[in-house]
Order: sequence, then structure tokens, then C-alpha cells
Amino acid sequence: MLGKLVTQTEFAELIGVSKQAVHKVLKRGDRLSKSVVKTADGLRIDASEGVLEWFLNGDSSHDRGGHMVTAVGTPRVDGIMALSESNAMRAHYAVLIKQLKFEQAAKRLMPAEKYQREAAEIARTTRDRMLNVPYDVIGFQTRALKNMAKEMGISELDPKLEGAVNGCADAIRRELKVAITKALRDIAAWASQGDATA
Repeated sequence: MLGKLVTQTEFAELIGVSKQAVHKVLKRGDRLSKSVVKTADGLRIDASEGVLEWFLNGDSSHDRGGHMVTAVGTPRVDGIMALSESNAMRAHYAVLIKQLKFEQAAKRLMPAEKYQREAAEIARTTRDRMLNVPYDVIGFQTRALKNMAKEMGISELDPKLEGAVNGCADAIRRELKVAITKALRDIAAWASQGDATA
């Protein structure tokens, strides 16, 4: 659904740049590709979508000639925000809020608490399965050895050989457990750093 359609001049005033800057972008055809509408009166721009595209798809300082400008083209003074800039920012965040509400209504967003609970449960399940891998490997090795002995017609392994095999299997299990535990700790540390910087 289209929002308010404005002319190139009106759009330029809305975002605080010259009409020439907007015309140049429209001629290039990449930055406002989704918000430009052809009407009987010529090209028009969807104000809300256009503001969102403008700020997300380009370098505004470059479009402004390297400095902020007011609606009449004078430099921004003493850090005071120009009216056109304020309107552009307001329109920009209005679009973001509109998009957020749409995503929420479409059930594309998950509450942070639910996400955290599910992520923690998945992490615990994955950890437990990984820590069980060494025991699974040893179980497989023991079964494979017994099947091999059976195929060779050996009903009972020599106690010394069996002890040596079991000792080797136990050493493999310990090494695997150490390696997997270290890997899980590294992943947990990496995830913690991500949470801290989020």
C-alpha cells in the first residue's frame, strides 16, 4: 500500500538535500528503486518508503556535499538540527516503527525471553549430546571388536589383548572428552562476548 506521494522538490526538502541531488539519484536508478512511482503527472516518490531507502542505501553526508544543510541550503549551525533534517529523521523512524509493527503482526518476530529460553534449551541438548560422543564411540568400538572376533571364530578374547584394547579405548574416550569440552567452552565464551556487545 502506497503512502503519501511527493514531488522531487518536496522530497528534497523533506530529507534536507538539493533537488539536483534527488534528480541525480533518480537518474542513476539504484537508491530509490522501490519508492519511485510513475504517475500521469510524472515521477513521484512514496515519502515514507523513500526516506527509509534514502538513509539505508547511501551516504547522506556525500549527498549533502560533505556537511549538513538546512531547508534553504545553509550549513548546520552549532549542532542545531535543521527542520528538514528533523522531519526526515521523524519520517525515517516512523517507517521503522511501521515495519516493526507489521513484522510483529505477521508473527515474524519472537519475544526475546522466548528466544533466550529456546536457545538455552538447544544449547543444553547439544552440549549433552556432544559430551556423550566419546561413550558412543567406545560402545561402537567394543561392538565392532566383538563382531570381528565372532566372524574369526574366536569365542573369547585373550585377557591381555582385551585389557589392552579396553585401555586404548579408555584413553581415546578421555582425549575426545577433553577436546569436546574445550570446544564447547570456546563456543560458550564466543557467545558470551556476542551477548555483551549486543
